[in-house]
Amino acid sequence: IDQIILNEAIQTISREEKELIWELFFLGKTERQVSEELHIARTTLRHRRDKILAKLKRYLEENGYNI
Repeated sequence: IDQIILNEAIQTISREEKELIWELFFLGKTERQVSEELHIARTTLRHRRDKILAKLKRYLEENGYNI
């Protein structure tokens, strides 16, 4: 995926969503670490993560990328 389109996709999500994605995928923190930092259950974290990834996937697909 082109860096530009990925940046555009990331701009479509909220600041809180960006932080969660950053912590999990770019900083490599575990679900447990992030859920403890955010004071939320891991099931809640997984639900939010899946919702965010679905948003990003939808944006990419709408812009011609098959994921």
